[in-house]
Amino acid sequence: ARWSAAAARPLALALLLGVSLPFIAYSAGEGGGRVRLIMNDTWHDGLKEIREKTPEDATVYSWWPPGHFITSLAERRVVIDGGSQHRPQSYWVARAFLAADEREAAGIFRMLGASGNDAVAYLVSKGFELPEAIDRTGSVVAASRDEARTLLPESWSDTEDEEFLNLTHGKKPPQPAYVLLYNDLIRQNLAMSLVARWDFRKAKKVMDRRGYIPGDDLDYLLSMTEGILNYTPEASLSRKGEEGMVFTNGLVFNPETMEARIDFPNPSLGRKPASLFWMSDGKLVEKSFTGETARESALLMERSGEYTSVIAAPELARSMLFRMYYLDGIGLLAFRPFLEHRDPDTGTVLRVYEIDWDALEGSPTP
Repeated sequence: ARWSAAAARPLALALLLGVSLPFIAYSAGEGGGRVRLIMNDTWHDGLKEIREKTPEDATVYSWWPPGHFITSLAERRVVIDGGSQHRPQSYWVARAFLAADEREAAGIFRMLGASGNDAVAYLVSKGFELPEAIDRTGSVVAASRDEARTLLPESWSDTEDEEFLNLTHGKKPPQPAYVLLYNDLIRQNLAMSLVARWDFRKAKKVMDRRGYIPGDDLDYLLSMTEGILNYTPEASLSRKGEEGMVFTNGLVFNPETMEARIDFPNPSLGRKPASLFWMSDGKLVEKSFTGETARESALLMERSGEYTSVIAAPELARSMLFRMYYLDGIGLLAFRPFLEHRDPDTGTVLRVYEIDWDALEGSPTP
């Protein structure tokens, strides 16, 4: 039988929400309970500039808290906002921000603009289990349309290939798209990172066994994820000495030997980070350390001769979230800096990137 979007979409939606909604809803509730007002003149000016400098048919991709700001003040489309953070799109947006590969991130945004979550619904209608459908969709969106054909089941007809690729890559060129990052997104990234790392296979086993996932048990919900990604905010350089650069977060870095350690309050706990990240010739470089190391890595940054650092899980240091916010998008092909607004008095930072779809389609898969 021919695939029916009307019939498959509710089924896939129910399956996806059944294994992910408890944590997304819990995260939204927890985030809502701790939410603080972020609207100020910097936000107002930044959203006004988005409205003035982007096409009317553009989509702005971001996390859900500023969604209503974007639609009302910037007058641009979003895929999630304060009234829809429980939808499957939240998972895909979170996954895009946590992706280490810009092709995966841009491919997810392209899919969301083309069909939302309908690609997963299509695979479910073809008999794929939900976890497999999500994995297959994630691999396809990161590839060009021609490359993606080789990732589809050999048993599919050309018509089926086209039906699915129209959902992941669109029937026509993508509309203009932009990505908005802001300071609170970085400082409160825990819920988003956990949503992106939701383990659908574990959750499905629980659903198959119990019929539901307890949404009020945080420890149980956390067991359905791949774990918490630790992070400390950006730290300034405290001093320079014989031992090297000493930062206020405890990172000590020797630029001559490229060695690093993290000094904890208890000197006996001083140890090396898992790895050290920095930018070199437009590329993100990682040096791994051996021996007794922390689970977290250190990210070293330099702007106009001023050095800062962040201590974070290596998955965060590699993510598109950190590369666009902390590393100015240097070395990225498909994400181009578009505008930025900062207010040192409030600490507000808005960074907007434009997605270059041609660069995405033309670059080879790593």
